[in-house]
Amino acid sequence: MNSALNNRGSMKSIHWLDICRASAILLVLLSHGRRLLLPVFPDAQLFKFGGFLGVEIFFVLSGFLIGSIIIEKSSRSNNKWCWIPNFLGRRFLRTYPNYLLFLLLNWFVIDSWRPEAMPELWRYMTFTQSLLSPHPGFFGEAWSLVIEEIFYLFIPVIMFFTWRSSAIQSLLVTLFILLGFSFTMRIMSVYSYPELTFNQVRSTALLRLDSIMIGVLTSYLYYHSQLWRDRIIKASPFLSLLLIPVVIISMQPDAVMDKSQFLKVFLFPIANVAAAGLLVFGMNLRVNDLFYRLLRPVARWSYSAYLVNLLVLSAMGFYLPNVTEDTAILYWFGFILTTLIVSAVIYNVFERNILLWRDHWIK
Repeated sequence: MNSALNNRGSMKSIHWLDICRASAILLVLLSHGRRLLLPVFPDAQLFKFGGFLGVEIFFVLSGFLIGSIIIEKSSRSNNKWCWIPNFLGRRFLRTYPNYLLFLLLNWFVIDSWRPEAMPELWRYMTFTQSLLSPHPGFFGEAWSLVIEEIFYLFIPVIMFFTWRSSAIQSLLVTLFILLGFSFTMRIMSVYSYPELTFNQVRSTALLRLDSIMIGVLTSYLYYHSQLWRDRIIKASPFLSLLLIPVVIISMQPDAVMDKSQFLKVFLFPIANVAAAGLLVFGMNLRVNDLFYRLLRPVARWSYSAYLVNLLVLSAMGFYLPNVTEDTAILYWFGFILTTLIVSAVIYNVFERNILLWRDHWIK
């Protein structure tokens, strides 16, 4: 009986996390697609909140999921290093093949669809293009992948050197090291270089690791601390309400956000805490089956959709006639639909096969 209840609760959690992932990518598409509406509907600029909020949800969701994987794998390990090669291998095969595919595709169209300065490809291939400086213009959507990959690398390495009596203790020490390091670096950078824009701070990897670590902390509190689990479940509806001011603030013009040192330091963790509250709040909600079935494929395609959507947008701008009042909405819906179709093809033809191969060879 208890096993059945646990399985049911686990399925609810998986369904909710998939819905959050699908919602995050749809928010990103809403934001990026606004460029097709702006020439005739200037108020579509308000949709820019979707790009900010969607990626922050992705960061927290990634930390939440990877945090639970790290705790499980490291706790089962016979020593402090045995789990690390498999962890890094699985994360590499989850992210790098798709990333490399789209990096090369962007490079091939650099003189047509997406005219940009010629990049230093080796920096992109090693995720060093925006460690301590804002992300370059080329393949701009890759900025968040740099943060993710640095997180995947740093957390097992620091855990190895801080391991004393248990994996959980090592993870907690690592968590607070990275939280403190990243937050301190962001404060120092913002106040030392006030000319940095909000988006420049946002896309500098070492200034943003705390966003993912908030997801890791949420995972620990929810799954591995009964006392704190009950507390964050009770607090989650109120934390989720922070999404309202986050959305309103992220709708503001870039010039407003660029002038605020407070926003350049604190808006990210506020958004991350709100996203964490949303994740926890929905974990035990009953999700409508039809609604879930509609969004589950979008969740699966979300990584490919994130990487391909700006290529689709650039291709539309390159090949289609200029937007008019009659075509703006059609173009906007066409962009979202085309992105989802292309990402579905890439997922089923390429990404899914890589993951199946990974799951066969690396447990």
